[in-house]
Amino acid sequence: ECAKANITCSLYGVDLDDCAFSVASENYRQAGWAGELNMSQGSFEDWSMPPGASADAFRICVCNPPYSNPLADNKKAGSAEVQLSRRRALEQEFLPLGTIFSTAGRCRCQQLWILWQADEDEPVLRAADAEGWRLRKAFRLRRSIRRPTCFATAFWFFAPPTGSGSALMPPEQEEEILWYDEDGRPSDQWSDLVASLYYWRLRRYRPEHYDSPAEKK
Repeated sequence: ECAKANITCSLYGVDLDDCAFSVASENYRQAGWAGELNMSQGSFEDWSMPPGASADAFRICVCNPPYSNPLADNKKAGSAEVQLSRRRALEQEFLPLGTIFSTAGRCRCQQLWILWQADEDEPVLRAADAEGWRLRKAFRLRRSIRRPTCFATAFWFFAPPTGSGSALMPPEQEEEILWYDEDGRPSDQWSDLVASLYYWRLRRYRPEHYDSPAEKK
């Protein structure tokens, strides 16, 4: 509601998998964003801005690509359709990093956010550098002060206006964000980045990942 009251924009969502596409469409409908969202089912590599859109309409791209190796985490039972849907969500071959950077560049995207696993920077930075994207900042996401390693990294890239750039990351371009503060609640930093939706969903559906005050020693 806050975003709708303060932001005027058009949103474009792309997903290859029909199950994920249906779920995302329904989520946006319930959230009240259906009027601003243009959903497309298909490959991001083949996607392009709709006819009539201005050249600078595609300002920010946010992507959470699959980052597992083939079949590494796809050992659960299910129908062929379910298995394929799971593979599309998990395996890198269905949306390679190079495809993300090249497609975003082709569509004249100005900023690109990529959520990636842990602190495995090398494949992301290599793909970015190959397409001339420049890293603005990397946000290391940690669950709490009691868990020293990050569970994900959000990379913020800018497309260079001309020529090619370097994706190398100076130390000052890194920031750490704690998911939970010492009281077991979402930290202010986390809320500023992704709001508190995940906090409430975790408490209800994934309590094993919730750091409550009672867990503190």
